[in-house]
Formats: sequence, structure tokens, C-alpha cells
Amino acid sequence: MSIDGRFQIDVLFHDTDGASSMKILSMDSGETVTSGKVALVTGTIGTATLTFSRQPIAYTAADGGTVSFSFVERVALRASPHVELTTAPSKTYFASGNRVGVYELTGSERTNTSFSIRTTTGTATYSLLVYGS
Repeated sequence: MSIDGRFQIDVLFHDTDGASSMKILSMDSGETVTSGKVALVTGTIGTATLTFSRQPIAYTAADGGTVSFSFVERVALRASPHVELTTAPSKTYFASGNRVGVYELTGSERTNTSFSIRTTTGTATYSLLVYGS
């Protein structure tokens, strides 16, 4: 599979108190990705934990081929109203309000065989993008 993608984060706040000098708080990061594997998983989740295997269960790529991950570098998660993504050994990432969070996995999180998602109450819709090799 050949990919062309990017991870782009841009955070910008202006102080709007009307003073003559404007205060700006900002940070940004961007990276173009041209190699690796990517999969997008979407659905509805309740309070019961849903576990995703990185391998040997394969995901389907855009070209219809199969994708399995031996190494996961980043995940992007969007959910409404709230979802928790837990990686082994029990590091938790969050998404809520239909906003996207991008998370860099580290250490054993990158190679452990599975991770799971759940919502804390009711049901939630989610989209989970997995990027790695």
C-alpha cells in the first residue's frame, strides 16, 4: 500500500482584552507521511470494552488489501460524546465532543498486541485511525 498523508496540529489563541499590544499563544506541528500503513475503524461503542488486535487480525486497506500492524506509531481518535482508548500497559487517551486527538505511542505501547476503547456512560460514536508499520 502506498500512502500520502499528514499529521497537522495548529493551536492559536489571541488575547482580546483590547490592549494596544496583542498577546498570542500558539504552537503548531506538521509532518508529511509517505510510507507505512494506515487503517480507519469506525463504529458505536458502549461501556463494555471493545478490544482491537494489532495482529494477526488484519484491517482492510482502501485498495482492498489487508493491513496488520507489528508497530503502531500514532493513533488519531475522534468520538462523540466521549471515548477512552487504553493501550497496554494501561495508558489511557481520550476523545470527546467530536474533536480529534492525535497521540504518539511510546515504548511497549507500539508493539503490544492489542488496545481497547470504551465510553464511560451510555453510547458513543468513534473513529480510530491507526498509523504504523
